[in-house]
Amino acid sequence: MTRQIALRLGWGALTLLGTSVIVFLLVHVVPADPVRTYAGPQADKETLDRLRHELRLDDPLWMQYGRFVGRALRGDLGQSLITRQPVIEALRTRFPATLAVSLGGLAIWVLAGIPIGVVTARYRDTPFDRTVLVLSMVSISLPTFWLGRILQFELAYRGGHFPVAGLVSWRHLILPSVTLGIVGVGYYARLVHSNMIEVLTQDYIRAARARGLPEALVLFKHALPNALIPVITVLGRDAAALLGGVVFTETVFALPGVGSLAVQAVLSMDVPMIVGTTLFAAAMVVAANVIVDVLYPLIDPRIKTGRQ
Repeated sequence: MTRQIALRLGWGALTLLGTSVIVFLLVHVVPADPVRTYAGPQADKETLDRLRHELRLDDPLWMQYGRFVGRALRGDLGQSLITRQPVIEALRTRFPATLAVSLGGLAIWVLAGIPIGVVTARYRDTPFDRTVLVLSMVSISLPTFWLGRILQFELAYRGGHFPVAGLVSWRHLILPSVTLGIVGVGYYARLVHSNMIEVLTQDYIRAARARGLPEALVLFKHALPNALIPVITVLGRDAAALLGGVVFTETVFALPGVGSLAVQAVLSMDVPMIVGTTLFAAAMVVAANVIVDVLYPLIDPRIKTGRQ
């Protein structure tokens, strides 16, 4: 296990390096000029040249990238061209909001999606199963930004049950979390359902039922752990995507998170912030892969022992 985690970390480091190269090249080949954005549309050529020299953006691209990598290895991702705030500091202050709303959405996916998937697998091809299937397809098809606006208008603006936008207290996180939860819970319910259908046909499940074990014990203790292996893989990937920035949800509800920070950076051509937020999202993916590798043997000990 230790060797596997070390290998994952090594590949993760290469992934981050490759990501930094690609993003660094992309932001320097787009036609927009970050110096022009920084200086304003009325700045003359002399001012632009002076700022470009002060920011050392007139150096060769390989030299700029080398400086970036050197600073990044020391934990310095540079400063925003717009706000002059260190990128690391901006990520640190924005991440708690993203983490909170992501955990809320993930909790709904797990606490609602898994039980629904187990129960529909138990009552496969019944009216209940078909009804849940239709509702799941509807939830998967809902655009996040549309659903967020509907909930915001009906429950916050018209109903007054929740704050409309911003982040002042925990109540501001309820609607964004519910938005993420509704969109994802149907997908996880069907994913668990599909895996449970396959597991429930195994011999050890029939043996457990033959011994007279309660059906709930058969489903949740014997069948569910084996059905969760592929679910954990997908959940880790989706969790990394959420923690890297929930762009649409944060934008709709005006949450000061990493996703809205990335959008602002792109719109203002803030190169250090663009690279920093992208690397942060990639780091979340690497961390999620390592965590999933650690969780596998905890869910199914056969993975660690090599038994079938």
